[in-house]
Order: sequence, then structure tokens, then C-alpha cells
Amino acid sequence: MPCLTPFADSAQEVSTQASADQAKLSQRIAFLEAALCGTRKAMINANRELGRSIFAGLDYEEMGITGQEYVREMAEHAERDFLKNPPKPRVIGDCR
Repeated sequence: MPCLTPFADSAQEVSTQASADQAKLSQRIAFLEAALCGTRKAMINANRELGRSIFAGLDYEEMGITGQEYVREMAEHAERDFLKNPPKPRVIGDCR
């Protein structure tokens, strides 16, 4: 991973570089969250079709997290997605 505290000659250079690094890091995190979300949905759908637990095949010990942490993050991500793009209400028939 690139160094996030570069050497610079002035405080202004450090501040500018730190801001640029922060923006890149934020972009990278957003990309990885989107990739994880898509991969997770595909895994869940595939496991459902095969009649397995939706989290079958996950090795939490190898990932270095607990199952509770994984599910909590998944729920928080789903909530952020919902708040960002709430479903449109469906109109059935003419209500006039």
C-alpha cells in the first residue's frame, strides 16, 4: 500500500498531498464496498439456488473477523443503500 505520509518540503505540500491521498483512499474504499456488495449478493443468490446456507463457504477466521461483524456490516451497508436509493412507491390502479 502506498505511504500516506509523504515527505515534503513545506507544510502546504504535506497538506495538499494528504488531501489528495485522503480523496484517493475514500475512492478506493467506495470501490471496495461496491465490489464486496456485488460479490456478496452473487454469493447469497448462488447459495440459495443450491439450497445451502447463504453464508456457506465463508471462513471468518481466515478473514480475521467474526460472523457477527460480517452480518452487522452487511446490514449497515444495506441500510445506507436503502437511504441513498429508497424504493419508489408502486401505484396499483387509479385512486381517483
